[in-house]
Amino acid sequence: MRHLVPFHPKRHPHFFTDVLVIGGGLAGLRTALAVDPQFQVFLLCKSGLENSNSVYSQGGIAAVWDKKDSMAGHIEDTITASGNLCDRNVVEHVVRRGPDEIWYNDTSIIFALTTLLCPR
Repeated sequence: MRHLVPFHPKRHPHFFTDVLVIGGGLAGLRTALAVDPQFQVFLLCKSGLENSNSVYSQGGIAAVWDKKDSMAGHIEDTITASGNLCDRNVVEHVVRRGPDEIWYNDTSIIFALTTLLCPR
């Protein structure tokens, strides 16, 4: 058997689980939460939940919640972050619809300003 790196199974811990979910981003967390609680879930990620693409996403939900914030500010920030590659009409549509499109469900996943929180 060939391996890219030396691999000695007896030198590594073994984990047993009913369900293995690979990826600690939003899709992985949502999948883990969808598993029947009677099953044990093991969530495997590269280096921690705070280092997922979902946390670093620039394509997240744009919504104005604070009275100190503005639609125009969000629109300009998105255009600037894209290097002016975004279609302004699309950005304006998404930002203006953002607050109406965010909803909560029973998964306990909520979006925060700087992080993704996922209690189980």
